[in-house]
Amino acid sequence: MESVAYMSNDHFIWTNENADVELIEPRITASIDKNWLIFGKQIDRPPQSHTIMLINHGEHAIAFKIHTSDNYAYFVSQVCGVVFGRRLFSLPHVRTRNSVSITISRRPTKCFKVDDEYPNIQRTELPRKDRLFIYVAPVFSWTTEPASLFNHTMPYEKLRVCLEYTAQPLDDTRPRSSLNKRWIGWNTWNRHLRELRRSVKNSPKQVSDKQ
Repeated sequence: MESVAYMSNDHFIWTNENADVELIEPRITASIDKNWLIFGKQIDRPPQSHTIMLINHGEHAIAFKIHTSDNYAYFVSQVCGVVFGRRLFSLPHVRTRNSVSITISRRPTKCFKVDDEYPNIQRTELPRKDRLFIYVAPVFSWTTEPASLFNHTMPYEKLRVCLEYTAQPLDDTRPRSSLNKRWIGWNTWNRHLRELRRSVKNSPKQVSDKQ
């Protein structure tokens, strides 16, 4: 019996024989309930915090990884994790959810390091805006660590959250968080719709000659 030459891991299978199975990645349909978070100037602890919900609308589980444009001023409750899909949480004997709560906190002013080694770390006097990115990718094996899915060879989607720092005490009359659906990145399916509209717009149109 001749052995088939192949190479495999948790994600891909390659073979030099006629393959009878094609691996198709499931479409990622995920969204967040807030994409604009406002933080004011706070001198001492406790830090200001906001909680957002990452929701998986698809059938299969997805992994996520969080990164911010200012990883010193902001920190999150969970950097990597897995959000289960509809196939699993719909089972009556399985107690799980298709969403996960993520808490974003901003470091108080007294907790910012100020010395000669970090001359630009004191970013509390002027207002500024930062970004929080949530990378999501499909999960094919439960033995794979979520953080290992996010490399340069694996495709993934990206959600975006605006972190606005006002450099002033928070006004109780103003909303401190909201969902702006006109902004790009609060879900993963708007990008596909934009690409479809762009392809239709750029496609050649048929012109009929009128006699």
